[in-house]
Amino acid sequence: MSGLEALGVAASALQVVAYGISIASTIATICERVRNAPQQYREYACQISLLIDTARSIEQNPVLQQIADVNYHLTATLIEAKALKSLLDEAAVGFAKKSVKQKYWSVIKGSQQRKISQHFENLQQKKTALLLCISTAHVTQLSSVQGSVDQLLDMTARRYQRASSETETVVRLPESSC
Repeated sequence: MSGLEALGVAASALQVVAYGISIASTIATICERVRNAPQQYREYACQISLLIDTARSIEQNPVLQQIADVNYHLTATLIEAKALKSLLDEAAVGFAKKSVKQKYWSVIKGSQQRKISQHFENLQQKKTALLLCISTAHVTQLSSVQGSVDQLLDMTARRYQRASSETETVVRLPESSC
């Protein structure tokens, strides 16, 4: 065997080893996803439950209830959060009932994970829109409060100036003849 042929065989062997490592790594990732899927679904569901609780707190805020855009974005966020929570609950129950082969196939196929990811992305967009709407409402309210505070300060300053000028004229004492 010539040196060139030996180099070709070595390169082929290294390529087979690299493919083997890549396949082993992919299999390890799939095994980890299958093992961690139930816990992952529970963590996601817990996060969504916390988000729903926070949204309900926003619903109870009387100042924010008066703003139509906040109500619109809040409703859209809640609908998406509830849909995602339902999908997660369904996925967790369904995953628990599957055989080991079905679990592996489910992870390899990944359609349910794609649906969950898409719902999370939609929820993130709706949540961001809600936060921007609330922030805008707060800025508007703060501007209104600032304007009212400025008016009160102006009125107080004018009253103080009037009171000071009136006090000066009243307080002048007659000069004594001592």
